[in-house]
Amino acid sequence: MAELFECCLWYNADIPAEKEAAKHGIAETFLRTGVLHATRFGPITYEDLTVFDQRIPAPPSHMKGNLRCLYGSAKTNGELESVGGIVGDFTDEDLKMLRIVTRKAYLRAGGPVLTDEECDQLINEHGPEVIKEEIMG
Repeated sequence: MAELFECCLWYNADIPAEKEAAKHGIAETFLRTGVLHATRFGPITYEDLTVFDQRIPAPPSHMKGNLRCLYGSAKTNGELESVGGIVGDFTDEDLKMLRIVTRKAYLRAGGPVLTDEECDQLINEHGPEVIKEEIMG
């Protein structure tokens, strides 16, 4: 069942770079949330809101200037596990590359040559944690 995920960030409209930073921050929030909760989202819809919009809280008191709120929303498309793990989310070319990297790492660790199915199992098992570490730092 699809659910709506929402995120909003305040920015000063007089500084163009702040709107781009807000958009980037919202996209990153969706990405991190998707990885942490094994959820996929549909396209993010952005809306520029004013301080008078009833759907959002008041801006932080430390912010000054021409304040606007960039609101992003997207529906969930379901859980990653429901499509056979994360390998179902990669293009054929990306999956091929991940399998090569997985085989090389496994061989370096002293393991045998892996089949595609064995690579996919390792990618599904360890991939989300590796992605999480890359995103979270």
